[in-house]
Amino acid sequence: MLDDTGVEIDQDFLNFFLEESFIVLGNLKKSLKQFSETEDPRFFEIFGQQVDRLMGAAYTLSLTFFGDLSKLGKEIGYKSSQLAEVEKLFVIQSLLSQLVKALERILKQFKKGLYPDMSGYRPLFERLEEANKGLGNLRATVKY
Repeated sequence: MLDDTGVEIDQDFLNFFLEESFIVLGNLKKSLKQFSETEDPRFFEIFGQQVDRLMGAAYTLSLTFFGDLSKLGKEIGYKSSQLAEVEKLFVIQSLLSQLVKALERILKQFKKGLYPDMSGYRPLFERLEEANKGLGNLRATVKY
């Protein structure tokens, strides 16, 4: 499979990336479920930490669009962990659930050795960008 620059990705690296990514996806789903059960925004920070792993690995493999989607998820997760309005948090949960589904679809295509048409993910990317901007200057990194 080719990366975003047209270079062939080493199959061993790709396999490791996919294996780890599916584990992370499970963790992302768990964080969103735990939020819905508790309404505790700290699960969005956990989401951000987990999706950060996808982002870093994707950028390392030059899967830039996948990395950009993950980066937005990371920033939204960290920023959302600081919110107190439950209504806003449920909107964010829905948006992040859409992101997880999209990342999973993309990864399944990668697993088949296919590079999906990323233009179909552009509307989600734009919604994520808008949400990220709407959250303003809240902390977009891990809490110290």
